Amino acid sequence: MSPTDTIGSGKRPEPIGDLDLSDAVRPAAPGLYEVTVTQDVTGLPKGEKDWEFTCEAQQFEIRAPQFRLNPGVVHSVHPPVNAAGGFDDDLAHVTLRHYLLPWERPLDPAAAAKAHTDAELTEVRQTPWLALLLVHSGELGSDTVPLTDGVAQDLLTKAGTGVLLPDQQIIKDAPADVKNTACQVVDLPAALFTQLAPRANELRYLAHVRHLPGNDPNISVVATNRFPRVSEAGTWHAFLVSLEGHAAHLPPAQLAKDVTHVRLVCLHTWSFTSQPKAGGSFATVLNHLAQGAGPLRAAGATGGGNDAAAKQVRQRLDAGYLPCAYQTFSGERTTAWYRGPLTATVPQPPPRKAGEHYQQADDLLIYLTDQGVFDISYAAAFTLGRLTALARADLTAPVLSARAYARTLALRLHAASLSQGPHRVVPTPGTGPGRGWLDAAQQPHPRRATKATPAGPGRAVPQATAEDRRWLREALRGCHLRQSAQTLLADGLHERLTAAYATATTATGARATEIVAEPAVPESVAPVARISALLADREVRTVFRRELVARIGDVKDASTTPGWAKQLDAAGELLALMPFDHLVPQVSSTLPPESLRFFYLDADWLRAFEDGLLSTGLHTDLDALLDAEVRRALDSAVPSAPTSGILIRSQLCAHWPDVLIEARDDKGGRLWSRRNDHLASETTLILFEGIPDTITFREPPHGLQLGLDAGQKIALRSLKAPTGKTLKDAHDATVEFPTQGDITAYFRKNSVASVLSLDTDTASDPSVIPDLTKALRQAGQLASNEALTPAGVALQLLNSPWQQTFKGSL
Repeated sequence: MSPTDTIGSGKRPEPIGDLDLSDAVRPAAPGLYEVTVTQDVTGLPKGEKDWEFTCEAQQFEIRAPQFRLNPGVVHSVHPPVNAAGGFDDDLAHVTLRHYLLPWERPLDPAAAAKAHTDAELTEVRQTPWLALLLVHSGELGSDTVPLTDGVAQDLLTKAGTGVLLPDQQIIKDAPADVKNTACQVVDLPAALFTQLAPRANELRYLAHVRHLPGNDPNISVVATNRFPRVSEAGTWHAFLVSLEGHAAHLPPAQLAKDVTHVRLVCLHTWSFTSQPKAGGSFATVLNHLAQGAGPLRAAGATGGGNDAAAKQVRQRLDAGYLPCAYQTFSGERTTAWYRGPLTATVPQPPPRKAGEHYQQADDLLIYLTDQGVFDISYAAAFTLGRLTALARADLTAPVLSARAYARTLALRLHAASLSQGPHRVVPTPGTGPGRGWLDAAQQPHPRRATKATPAGPGRAVPQATAEDRRWLREALRGCHLRQSAQTLLADGLHERLTAAYATATTATGARATEIVAEPAVPESVAPVARISALLADREVRTVFRRELVARIGDVKDASTTPGWAKQLDAAGELLALMPFDHLVPQVSSTLPPESLRFFYLDADWLRAFEDGLLSTGLHTDLDALLDAEVRRALDSAVPSAPTSGILIRSQLCAHWPDVLIEARDDKGGRLWSRRNDHLASETTLILFEGIPDTITFREPPHGLQLGLDAGQKIALRSLKAPTGKTLKDAHDATVEFPTQGDITAYFRKNSVASVLSLDTDTASDPSVIPDLTKALRQAGQLASNEALTPAGVALQLLNSPWQQTFKGSL
């Protein structure tokens, strides 16, 4: 895909209809509870004594975070941590996985204790106890953020002169272990706190719940009431603070003259920089990626000239190859071509027969006769796989176990076919089961072949009968070998061996191992040749494979040894084993910062890597003979279907890790992703099952921004079905708020810059909520007696998810 194929170079589609908003939730209040169970029996016959049951009671305690927040509770923040961008029109917010959190504690514990009716409890509990305060670094008087760490009981009961603490009742009522928890507080200047803190009746409009589609959990959102815009440059600090115990200190209350600072429990904090016309928002970052998107190849990889050699070089560079230094086995230093498994064009298969496996890297060297240089890509893949196997015992152990058991099965089969004496397992030629196809094994090993005993690779091998297969299964399980050993011992084998050892030691003093000969095996019958002939039979091979797969299955399921299938269950697992510079050589030019690259996955490169991984444990001719069976039993991790993917190196990966990426083929079918791995904080690798025709990036719904639309206005949205649709007037123009001027008319007077006045009690200070309610009533979205809810406010401030679609072939 290329930048010229990009469509929608930055557009906001209509809401997709899969995100629901709600005002608040009312969880059970923290405290001690008791469940009492009683049982009454009615309808007993007259005269029968009433049954008596013991009353059962069980106490339990509900707790909510109070002085410390687990970092995992914070799902995401906006603007992103340490981001620099044009956030002037955005309201900073934090999304919380624990969606009940903003309403789990009361803002005013004293008022909550006095509430008795359900209506009173609802009124008290619908006000969040959390607030997000946005402070410019210049307003703090120093570049150092005034945060202090310590124990909750110490920080909230002791302070210097002029520091206002929260109501001490909250620390008195806390359990002993909660009082001693680690805590972080921020001391804000008293005047600054009064100017930017929300009023108590405004807090409910700054929090809401988002119900995400599918199986995703609900999340809550806590937003600030201030836009990050000032004339001077600097850093903005966002503080998620607890206002529990500070209800009496919120505006419009006037603090005592001797109060210089207000101490707040800080549950989470981050910083960012707001710079006009600077990149940093989701849309800006994605648009920048779109402008430089392209296939995975080195930047500026073009050769000069128009002769044949120059064209060949350009073809290689366009395919994602890079020149590298190479030293041949003869010591000659030259140049070779290399690329990893991620290619810019459709990879061409190397010369390999179907089902063939390589056992050394030299077999994979490709000499380009027209250029006089080597292509070392597949050879390097094999070597890398072998080195990985040597470095990873957890990968090598299942392979070695499989090879060892394959040898055991093969030698059992060979030994059983040579059984002699009255305990014979194998009948004489032509007289019983198993002998017909075993006769075919009486062939010399190719290395031992003579004129008198020529090898017989062309000899026909008779097929095994049902009785032959039964005999084979017993032989592979060692039944016949155990029977043979028992018969030999019964025949006096122990006595004969002891006598032979004594005679040899007395007569010559020679070692017993020089006297005791090996079992008599005809010179013309080599084990590898016999086993090869046995496995040439389809039925024999089938039984052999079943036994081998059954044993390897035990290895895979063992808790002490990770199985091959557990380690390599997909192509992405193979890629995860490789150093990144083998996947993407010369990263600085191939995948520079803020870049998006498309690629095909070369399955043959992965097979070469896998061949290297599985080449361990190949020591003998028997190992080589059984190699194909072992590989078949282990299963390949290389995908058989075409696979492609994308590589992203951008702040998009760090700040929006849950960005929605959807790929579709040329028929509109969805292509599911095999892998979605964050290789580093700003690098992501995604594999698709197929070749996409379009790839769409969408802003995640939990990270949807709250803020203004064009012209510092709010584009009104429908509160009725279809909910969220942009409202249009009779002339098909967007209905905006405010109709005259812009949002700056609703900034607080006599306050620090750009703090919204949401719902004041004074007529002299215009407020957003009353005027926005009137505008929506005039647009027919609210009845005359219907109030605007927090979810309705969030819907008006919500910016639709940004999306970018790439279309075209890789």
